[in-house]
Amino acid sequence: MDEITFTRRGLLKSAMLAGATIVVGASLLSCKKKPQELNCTDVSLLPPAERTAREALKYVEHSPYADKKCQNCRLFVVPPKTGNCGGCQVVKGPINPDGHCISWIAKAV
Repeated sequence: MDEITFTRRGLLKSAMLAGATIVVGASLLSCKKKPQELNCTDVSLLPPAERTAREALKYVEHSPYADKKCQNCRLFVVPPKTGNCGGCQVVKGPINPDGHCISWIAKAV
């Protein structure tokens, strides 16, 4: 039978490799990418009258109603790229698909 010999250098090398593997593996498991929350609140380029109209229509970033969100409103303008702010035919400026305002109208099915 072959004898197995252990050297201090070999043991240290194996221990360091095992430790690095554990650290990298744990980092990958805990580093699940969280979706970044969409922020459509920058109205700095809107004229004051359009900002006032936005406020008067009570636009909010997150709808208080589960079934009444901008994304299922007839007036919502879908963004060209998923994950971006959309638009609205009534409320000017960037619109969050999860937003809501008092002009909400259900999309025709």
